Amino acid sequence: MSKMKLTPSVKTTCTANTGAEWAPASFSDFLAELAHIQSHYASLGRYAPCYRGHAQDAWRLDSTFARFVKSQILGINPTDLIKDDYRHSLEYLRLLNSLFLCKFGTLMVPSQELFRASAEKGIDPWFELMKRIQQYPQEDISTLRGTFLIDWTQDWRIAIYFANHKRSNEDVGAVYVADMTQAGPVLHQDVTVEEIIEKLYDHFMQDQHPGCPLIFHPRLQIACQRAKNQDAIYIAQMDLRRDLAEQWEGQDNARADGFNILMRIMLPKGTTQEVQEWLTKGGITDEYVYPDKIDQPKPP
Repeated sequence: MSKMKLTPSVKTTCTANTGAEWAPASFSDFLAELAHIQSHYASLGRYAPCYRGHAQDAWRLDSTFARFVKSQILGINPTDLIKDDYRHSLEYLRLLNSLFLCKFGTLMVPSQELFRASAEKGIDPWFELMKRIQQYPQEDISTLRGTFLIDWTQDWRIAIYFANHKRSNEDVGAVYVADMTQAGPVLHQDVTVEEIIEKLYDHFMQDQHPGCPLIFHPRLQIACQRAKNQDAIYIAQMDLRRDLAEQWEGQDNARADGFNILMRIMLPKGTTQEVQEWLTKGGITDEYVYPDKIDQPKPP
């Protein structure tokens, strides 16, 4: 197995953040670099990575719930970093976890229909509740918005779609590539979300660190065409104080082997239309990504 550190395949691609961030000069170079990364992981016998697209490179890998607390409770821009002394403090950890546990368990619980499906079919009712909120955020009726899950995909084209979706031609997009084999045993197919919430509660009561990000991909799920088309997989932001990039960087530093869980490939500005045409040609359209979306009627 090769231990050589991954480097760009295109000479004009600029790198930053100790080589974990690549900025290709064009969309064709972007595609070449993404294929190069995928080929590298395949040569190492790794599982296929997870992907996520952002239409602005300033966005952080925070869950909707973490962004809500920052913007609506603390009154700061979700892209800003809270000062280190507070961001890493016990007080901030208590604030975030108390609000999260208040929402999931007090303000919101799975429906009786989900509990019946759990008893009859073995699905995870808490996961299905959160998955529904992730896919249909307009159905989240709580005053505390979002979950601790962050949507990722196993289809790199879907990540490019979201990196380009509603992107200004002056904005730089980003596609994140997460090599979860570097993150340890984080895939949870048999542990339920309720069990994770219970562990969060126990840690909360003992003022303990909530742990590393976890992947949720239960073996049994309620069919959802939207999630299927998006090839969705969900990563839980266990420590709501720190976005996934910061948490994984900490794991990288602890391993100290020179490899990164996370890479970021920038989608160059000025390529919005070119990317859109490429996606459309490949069948990755709004109608495919949101197959059940009902357009709102236009005002008279």
